[in-house]
Amino acid sequence: MKFCLFSTLITFLPPILAAQDQTTTSQSDSADSVKPAPVVTGGMAFNTTFSPGVQTLSPTINPLFLVPLGNRFLLEGEVSLSSDLEHNSGVWGPKVFNKEVEYLQLDYTLNPGLTVVVGRILTPFGIYLERYHPEWIRDLQVAPIIFGISHNQSMGAELRGATHLTRGVDLTYTGFYAVNSTANYFDGQRSGGGRASLFFSGPRLEVGFSYNRRLGDQRFNLFAWDATWNARAFPLDLRSEVFKTGTLGCGYWLEAAYRLNKVSHNAFLRRSQLVVRGEQYFAPMQSAMAGSDAMSMGSENYLPDRNTTRPMAGWNYYLTDAVKLSFAFGRSFATSQNQNIYSAGVTFRFGLAG
Repeated sequence: MKFCLFSTLITFLPPILAAQDQTTTSQSDSADSVKPAPVVTGGMAFNTTFSPGVQTLSPTINPLFLVPLGNRFLLEGEVSLSSDLEHNSGVWGPKVFNKEVEYLQLDYTLNPGLTVVVGRILTPFGIYLERYHPEWIRDLQVAPIIFGISHNQSMGAELRGATHLTRGVDLTYTGFYAVNSTANYFDGQRSGGGRASLFFSGPRLEVGFSYNRRLGDQRFNLFAWDATWNARAFPLDLRSEVFKTGTLGCGYWLEAAYRLNKVSHNAFLRRSQLVVRGEQYFAPMQSAMAGSDAMSMGSENYLPDRNTTRPMAGWNYYLTDAVKLSFAFGRSFATSQNQNIYSAGVTFRFGLAG
């Protein structure tokens, strides 16, 4: 079924506009004192990955924009332009140029604790897709294996926000519903679900739970648990996700990143970051896997057809705040498919405000 952004706006904007009248005068006066400006930002990356007999070159550019429309509306989007060049057994494969609209959405702020979003959205499931998948943000250029489960977009609407529960504890929440769409660059499957998390400001710890119900040709449930800890006393970040679904398999990853700026005053070490990750993926039965959309996706969306364990370690060097060099090594352990994985890349982040 074709789905367009205009029809979604027609459906959801009337109740949104009606709710605007319920806001307080003090909130309106505060919003009027701020003059929003459009922003264009994003990143460019060139990554290469090596495994036995295979080399993959992946140039990528991801521009994104934010355009305020008054004090309550925000139009935002991201476009992904990439190419995957594969050198296999001494032969270069065909050139592949990928164009994708990662998201294109209209946000409306009902109040400081609630925002309504309509359009093409990043499906709110887990934390990696929404927070860490851009190359200039992620600490390891090779995405976790289970990213093949969560990396998808939806056409629909969502409610998201946050509220203060008690001293040192905040609740964040997101709920969405998506329709089936076959439109070019705006495709998606019917689904619903959301994510909720608790943030503890004292230890700087967040724990979350996600649920997704796929309502396409195959109907099944997906569950996810995630945790993030940003240490206060030293520059250590810990992140983890656990996915469970009978149709696409299940798995987890745990990643730690440590900046060396507290170790030494040496300029080289102060610009360096060490990263380690451990992960496992448990494939479903072949009968459950057959016909699964995630299995046919390429690159980062690929899911192995067998149980896989993969430890990885990496090093990032920040030439400037906008330029990062990345190197990583890992080994994949799977039945009859044990192999080493090497990756190297450079990432440039840009930004322009109006």
